[in-house]
This record gives sequence, C-alpha cells and structure tokens, in this order.
Amino acid sequence: MKKLLLLLSVVSIYTPSLMAHVPKDVDILIKKHEYAKAIAFLTPLAAQENAEAQNKLGEIYHNLNSFQESQPSSVQDYAKAREWYSKAAAQGHGEAANHLGRIYLNGEGVPKDEAMAMHWYKKGMNLGNAQAEVNYYAMTDNPFYYILQKAIDGDSEARQVVAKFYHSGGKIIIKKDTKKAALYREIKPNH
Repeated sequence: MKKLLLLLSVVSIYTPSLMAHVPKDVDILIKKHEYAKAIAFLTPLAAQENAEAQNKLGEIYHNLNSFQESQPSSVQDYAKAREWYSKAAAQGHGEAANHLGRIYLNGEGVPKDEAMAMHWYKKGMNLGNAQAEVNYYAMTDNPFYYILQKAIDGDSEARQVVAKFYHSGGKIIIKKDTKKAALYREIKPNH
C-alpha cells in the first residue's frame, strides 16, 4: 500500500509538467487538414489548463480559412480563438498574448483597438515572445524594431547590435537585460 501511495504522489507531482507541451501529432493532424481530430485531441488538454494546448486551439480557430483553402465553408471563429488565446495568455503564454495583439490590431472579431493591441504586444514581450517585442516596437515607431526583426531572422550584425543594446540598456530605447543580450548573441539564422 505504501508503494502505491508513493507512486501516486510521484505521478501527481510530475503530471502537470507532462501536460505542459502538446505532442507533435497535433501538428501532423493540422498538416493533414484533420482539424476536427486536432481539436478533439487538444480540447481536453486545454480544459486542464494546458496553456500550449489553449494557444494551439486559438491558432486553429483563428486560421481555419487559411488551413482549409479547399473547403471555403469552414470559417474562422475569432470569438473561440480569442477565448483560447486569453486563457493561455492569462497563464503566461507569450505567443498567445502576441496573437491577441494581432486580433485587436486587425479588428478580427472585435473593433480595431490599437491600445489593446499595444497592451497585448507589451504583455507578450514581457513574457519573452520575440515577435510580440517586434510588434510592440513597430507600433511605437521605434526604429529598434527593424534591427530586432533582422536579429530574429538571424542577421549576425543585427544580433550583435541588439545584444549590445540589451547588455548596456541602450541608454534611450530599452532597459538593461543581460539574459536577452545572451539570447540574441546565440540566435541562429532562419535560412
């Protein structure tokens, strides 16, 4: 009996970390245009507060038209996308916050609202999402975002500039962040 209780306590401790990621099988289902199966697989995970599953559900509902070009009767469900993104962002999922910024910036299922877009981009940026950071700086007309985007794309000179800005605090544009400085030094080119 003691062994069973020990096993159950170990499983309960490690189960949340096992739920933190979504299996690659979901991406395969999406590539095969099997969205109903992907949604059926993700929904129970998302209901258990799995932020990655919530974000992936948001992406499916947000992009359904572009996923299903051959089936134009399927349309995006921006309300469901926003619901799942909001749940994931509330748990600290930076990519979901970035998606919410795009929804508000483009007025996808909501009135266009640049202030809300900025809010979500800033939240995503603060949660470590690089694309949210680019989007945030783009909305502030800050030229730093051009350099930042080049760095994310793997431009070695831009990476060094961004790393120096984060290492020194940039004097004007950004606050000092040695972790981000190290991250930009290590970015690999996308090509």
